[in-house]
Amino acid sequence: MSNAPRLPRARPERRRAWRAFTLLSLLFTLPPLAAGEMLGKVRDAAMLNCGVSAQIPGLAMRTGDGQWSGMDVDFCRAVAAAVIGDPQRVKFFPLPAAERFAALLAGRVDLVAGGVSWTLAREAGLKVEFIGPVLYSSQRLLVRRDSGIESLAALADAPICAEKRTTHVKHLQQAFGAQQQAVALRQFDTFGKALQAFESGECKGLSADEVALAGIAPANKTDSPYRLLPEVLSGEALSAVVMGGNPDWARAVKWVLFALIGAEAQGIDQHGAATLTAGDANSLAAQARQYGPALGLDPAWAERAIAAGGHYGELYARNLGQGSALGLPRGRNELWTRGGMLYAPPLH
Repeated sequence: MSNAPRLPRARPERRRAWRAFTLLSLLFTLPPLAAGEMLGKVRDAAMLNCGVSAQIPGLAMRTGDGQWSGMDVDFCRAVAAAVIGDPQRVKFFPLPAAERFAALLAGRVDLVAGGVSWTLAREAGLKVEFIGPVLYSSQRLLVRRDSGIESLAALADAPICAEKRTTHVKHLQQAFGAQQQAVALRQFDTFGKALQAFESGECKGLSADEVALAGIAPANKTDSPYRLLPEVLSGEALSAVVMGGNPDWARAVKWVLFALIGAEAQGIDQHGAATLTAGDANSLAAQARQYGPALGLDPAWAERAIAAGGHYGELYARNLGQGSALGLPRGRNELWTRGGMLYAPPLH
């Protein structure tokens, strides 16, 4: 028998506290759930769980018969085509801003397709990975055309509707603060609820991304009862985002986006993608086939992604541009060779 002195037994509450501390230590030292395995998980499940904007025209809308359309939707389908082999193998989850990161970090979605402003606070603080801008937008203010409101200053102390937990709230506070004016913000859980409050007259202005506001006051319609104020409150890089710790998955999603942009630059449209060959060693098709295995994908990944809905310009035209009800000009979302900000790194 040992003669070592017996230590007093820890009290139950101390033992519980120690167990809790040990559990938390393990959670913080273990890699994220399914770290590095997300690409295989999606491929094995043969289904992409994709978070999209919540009923915002041009980004993600679901019709009465259950059909989905929008820029977010088309990007999800391109990813599914590249990774799974079928653009229809997607489940869409409409997410308001307040739920996007919670759904992603809980593993309910594999990807949030767009509509999320890329910030350092989000990327570093939440340990997520932004894929790259799917869309460049800006924060604007919408008012009634007959309100007599001509500028931001005229909205001082007037109620303004905005969605909770978005960058829009802070930008409004900064804009009015710079003019030493007060802002009467009314925040809502979803953009839809903010819109309803604005339309009912509860607010004098509605602030959101220009893309979302275009669904209310289309750029190609001058008879709308609403209009945008001239001030631009911020520039927004609306990005796709995935959970951190999954470099293979992040890399695959990122290069699907680059393939869509690169296809437009090379003039490869939705119909042309089906007839691509690896003829020219410098072509997107040849290089995509060469590096597919390095991405963890088969050689035809890029061809399928483009064939799913077309190159980036086709996606934009159909959902947001002149071929849509919104009529938004390309602007910053044009290729860099045409004065825009879109650029795809070379594959080789």
